[in-house]
Amino acid sequence: MTGGAAYQHVYFSPHLDDAVLSCGGRIARQTGAGDRVLVVTIFAGTAGRAVAPPSARSGVWAAFGNVAARRREDRRALNALGAEHRWFDYADAIQRHRKYASIIGITAPRPRREAALQAQVAAAIEEVSCQHPAATLYFPLGVGNHVDHQLVSAVGLERQRIESRQPCGILFYEDTPYVCIPHLLGQRFDQAGIRAAAAAAPARSALTRAREAQAALLAAPGLGRYLRRAGA
Repeated sequence: MTGGAAYQHVYFSPHLDDAVLSCGGRIARQTGAGDRVLVVTIFAGTAGRAVAPPSARSGVWAAFGNVAARRREDRRALNALGAEHRWFDYADAIQRHRKYASIIGITAPRPRREAALQAQVAAAIEEVSCQHPAATLYFPLGVGNHVDHQLVSAVGLERQRIESRQPCGILFYEDTPYVCIPHLLGQRFDQAGIRAAAAAAPARSALTRAREAQAALLAAPGLGRYLRRAGA
């Protein structure tokens, strides 16, 4: 829900947790200082037919399909931070295509079939930014390569490239929890052409990176417990 007054900060969150997990402290400081903050979640709906296979609607994936529960959780979290929300009705990746029912599939390069969706998202984001022309806009950097994060990040990078009309500018935030996997931030810097920052990170073998990824996932309490029970 949004009010009529202008916002000083607008965050674009791919899913119903990304902005809170990645920028909760910053949002709390901003609202604590009296600024108005709006979090716009892009993939917060069930638009379109759910095409994910049964395995994606059970076990560790099941919670991601309960949009009503996730919206309630998002509202509570943003209320605690003093921010307001707006939800778009685009379905997230797991509901759009069966390819996204695996970690490998959902973190692969964006397929061309998503071009039309990206154009729709870009137009919706443009509408929001025109409504709040004095706001600073925040986009995910796309760390971790989740396809939905890639898509929203690409919209932000393109807006930055063409010199957006936003007088306060565009900023990018590091996606949590993906940024907790050590090599992923450097990898994303490299993909985005931020060569100097990427070069500062020491090179790691593919095996080392895989072990780091596994360790970071197992460190997440809920997911770690599920994977250990499943024998992963």
